[in-house]
Amino acid sequence: MVNIVNIVIPLLFLLTLGASWTAHGEAVSIMTFNVENLFDNTDDPGKRDETYLPKETKTNQLHIEKCHQVKVRRWREECLFWDWSDDVVRQKLKVVGATIRQVNNGAP
Repeated sequence: MVNIVNIVIPLLFLLTLGASWTAHGEAVSIMTFNVENLFDNTDDPGKRDETYLPKETKTNQLHIEKCHQVKVRRWREECLFWDWSDDVVRQKLKVVGATIRQVNNGAP
């Protein structure tokens, strides 16, 4: 028996590589962009977003204790020392916007 997942997933991957084709006389473009690390810098209770906060909010003991519970050293240090400031968020949004505008040379 054929496993549909083994067919559909690779097909979807190929279709989203930035394909461009014509449908009904109109050009159609599809793009993907990984925005996995696009976070705001506001603490959301119940979510583990301690890394993605401005440095000035990372000085309280509760935050430091949460970070020390992180087992992977690099992630623990990011939790303690990264400065996820408003400037960082603005820069990430700027990069996303510029990337989207590059598709089809900025044409809608």
